[in-house]
Amino acid sequence: MNTFHLSLSVFIILLMITLVLGFLGRKEDTFGRTHIAAFFYRCGRYLTGKKPVRKLYSEKIKGVLFLIHPARDVSVIIRDYYSEKLGQTIMLLIACSFLSVIVSLNYERESILKDGKLMRGDYTDDNTEVSLVVTDENDQDRILDYELLSRTYNDDELDKMASELMDDIESLILGDNESLEKIMYPLILRSGYGDYPFQIDWESSDYSLVDSDGSLKNDDLSSQRSVTLSAHLTYRDSEWIKEFPILVQKKPENDIEKWLRTARSELTALDKKHQTDESLILPDRIAGHKVSWSLKESISGLLLLPGSFLIAVLYYLLKDRELEDALRKKRAAVESAYPEFVEKFVLLFGAGLSVRQILFRISEGDINKDLCVELKVLIRDLGNGILEKDAIERFGRRLKSPLYIKFCSLLIGNLKKGNTELLNLLKEEAENAFTYRKNRARKLGEEAGTKLLFPMIMMLSVVMTVIIMPAFMSF
Repeated sequence: MNTFHLSLSVFIILLMITLVLGFLGRKEDTFGRTHIAAFFYRCGRYLTGKKPVRKLYSEKIKGVLFLIHPARDVSVIIRDYYSEKLGQTIMLLIACSFLSVIVSLNYERESILKDGKLMRGDYTDDNTEVSLVVTDENDQDRILDYELLSRTYNDDELDKMASELMDDIESLILGDNESLEKIMYPLILRSGYGDYPFQIDWESSDYSLVDSDGSLKNDDLSSQRSVTLSAHLTYRDSEWIKEFPILVQKKPENDIEKWLRTARSELTALDKKHQTDESLILPDRIAGHKVSWSLKESISGLLLLPGSFLIAVLYYLLKDRELEDALRKKRAAVESAYPEFVEKFVLLFGAGLSVRQILFRISEGDINKDLCVELKVLIRDLGNGILEKDAIERFGRRLKSPLYIKFCSLLIGNLKKGNTELLNLLKEEAENAFTYRKNRARKLGEEAGTKLLFPMIMMLSVVMTVIIMPAFMSF
């Protein structure tokens, strides 16, 4: 089974499992989600309804969700969270598996081995390096690395193109000169022209005057001088050979190396014989033995399969970090609203309102959304018959902020001592909260300045480059 079929099989299996989960969870409520998101949410919702999956619930995550959504039922929000998390993980797994199929299919389409034929490159392409798997009659596989020759022209085509190039070459090398009889400007001596397949090497009879790249050294000439230019056209097998003696010791070959050398030699001979054909038909026998051919598989598509599962697992695990970020943002927002909260509490307490009335007034305002929700939960606890002391302690523990814990301690410690002493303590706390606000604003300003430092350095680097580069280039 090649990479494409394996990737396709895995994708189909995952897709069928997902469709079955979606069908089984078709009656589950999607809570306003639509289309694709609703389908995968139903898959996750169905799974979270099973006892083995519910055992995966993390107590830490449950506690974080309660702190973020104190007004909702914990059992509801934990199932909703894991339903969406599992649904998104399944969707990511399906997407990555589909991508694996696309990559494998693309490799399959671009394969140069089709129906026992190696497809050559075009005339102007370089030779193609291929890794072939040769399976002999004993089902033994051997890797044969081979350089497939690109398609070449036949002799008649070469003669015709060489003749055309030689007829046009004088006009091609002139450049800004009027004619070859009056050369004053550099010549255009290139290694190739247009679509001609020839490699051209230039030789000059006088390199002190005309170089092989067409440049001239004619500034000090006193009279006209003749120079002979030679253009050497080469294509494929034509070449210059420099001979010098060396002594080479033959490396001992094992049976496999001998077999591969024989196979490469026979394949090379057959390749050269049919080089003008569009494709090379691979032989069914090598060194007298029956063989079959296949390309060495690319692992790019195959690597995506375990990569897909790894990405899905990482997404599932890292999804929980979003909850920690959400809790951190909530605490920061609630702490930023603390000075205003204390100020309003002192004002209303001084006006003669009870603690319950003050909490209700503030919860109905626009001080902070998260703080208002926490205050409403506190009021609900008081209405359910929970002692005022216990309800306020719960309020402080949920927020887990030293500011609110201190405030709750003031309320609890002075519930039985009267309003006069509590009012003085609250006024003092309001002053401390105002100082906290100033210090917090200063700290945020310093953090903002630090974050802007790197962009400022980058801008300075760009400005310095714009200023300095022209000075260097002028030298």
